Amino acid sequence: MSPEYDIKAGDRNYSMVQQLCQEHGVAFVNRNSDPDISHNPSLFIDNVHLNEEGATRYTRSICYVLRDVLNAVP
Repeated sequence: MSPEYDIKAGDRNYSMVQQLCQEHGVAFVNRNSDPDISHNPSLFIDNVHLNEEGATRYTRSICYVLRDVLNAVP
């Protein structure tokens, strides 16, 4: 899940998505309340859409997470 502006951990319920991912062996990464992005209004066009700088920061951060997830796959 990508970040949203000013969303706090627990404000959104992704339990159904998490359950489906678990059932199908898919990694679920919730970056919705990423503190480096979600509390910085200058990185958003509106509360759910990142601007170019925000998208670039998010892409960099998620690449590290995805690398770790992929490295954990046997």
